Amino acid sequence: MKKSIIFVLFTVLFTIFISSGFGAQAANPASIFYLTWESNGSSPIGYQGKNLASVGCVIKVTVQPLIYSGSGYSDPSKWQYRWYLDGEFADVDGVGIEQYRFMVKGYGSDSKEVKVNITFPNGFVQEKTIIIPIINPKAVIKTTNKSIALRNETINTNETEVALMVVPYFFSNTTKLKIKWYEDDEYQNGNSLFIVKKTEGGNSRLVKILVTDYIDSLIRAIGQIKINFLGI
Repeated sequence: MKKSIIFVLFTVLFTIFISSGFGAQAANPASIFYLTWESNGSSPIGYQGKNLASVGCVIKVTVQPLIYSGSGYSDPSKWQYRWYLDGEFADVDGVGIEQYRFMVKGYGSDSKEVKVNITFPNGFVQEKTIIIPIINPKAVIKTTNKSIALRNETINTNETEVALMVVPYFFSNTTKLKIKWYEDDEYQNGNSLFIVKKTEGGNSRLVKILVTDYIDSLIRAIGQIKINFLGI
């Protein structure tokens, strides 16, 4: 019975030794880093989501190391990095290059693939890949009057006029945008603010907004809402 207890204790202690000491030396380097990304795509103040990327945006990909004591790879500044974009060498290679930046170019792509090869000080090579979604910019129409509700892209109101504004999302530069309003498919004068008025014989309006990049008109966003003027 004593021998059995001693054997069990020995096994437990040996397991702890392996996992905390020697085992850490043999840890797979693949488990000690991952990739994150961020975009300079624009968004309004108060937006709490992730800034997504569209054509023209700059994306930064960063290696995030998870430091394991005794692993031998605790200093990422000594690692050798080699970066790839969509399967092609990005001409970025060197020691300590933990970040890679690139501009989203080309149309029709719904994602970008970034891969990094890392050579550790002991010569071990590991790679990691991240897929970054590329979307079309968004144009969200809102009312300036908080008492007027906008639900499911529709406004039902007893007011005789509605003031609208557009909020662009995920453009690379919101200071250089062209804004065009359309009422029942007819172009209207207006920029960031547009007023829709009720008229005799017309109780419904379809309002559309076209927002384009000032330099590249193919970078664009379209939004629309329907306004129903109620009452007499």
